[in-house]
Amino acid sequence: MTGDPDYQLIFIDNSRMRGLAFSSFSLKEVNRIGICPNQSHLISASGKNFFRLYKVEEYAFKPLDEVKKLPKNRNFTEHTWCEKTKILLGTDRGEIFLVGPIGNSYEVKREFLNAFNEPSPEISVTAICPFSKGFILGSDQGKFALWVKKEDNEDNYDDE
Repeated sequence: MTGDPDYQLIFIDNSRMRGLAFSSFSLKEVNRIGICPNQSHLISASGKNFFRLYKVEEYAFKPLDEVKKLPKNRNFTEHTWCEKTKILLGTDRGEIFLVGPIGNSYEVKREFLNAFNEPSPEISVTAICPFSKGFILGSDQGKFALWVKKEDNEDNYDDE
């Protein structure tokens, strides 16, 4: 990804050393780019007031439908792929959104509105690290949180 003023995203096949897809963004601030670990043609981009999924196809990034039930006016500070095709999105308000596939589109499956379980919930999520039984969050204020998956439901978590 290049920076100001072009904001170009370039997807390169390292084995062949050639570009597979090219795209330009508007002046939106991109905080994070991710590649789905199980489907390398799925790309995610997040930033101030946006989160988008793209499919690499015919040397271009084709945007997928917007994620259903995802608030539009959020500064997405971090995101990561987990559990094959799910995504954890973090905001500067201390929120986490678990996004997953529904048919050919994606939607919010679970919201964690105070992910650090603090009296003042607006702690920015700056790191998300998934693991087999849940995920760990970190903030720029030195806070962290551990969320562990309940055994009864694959999208249900408890904070530890």
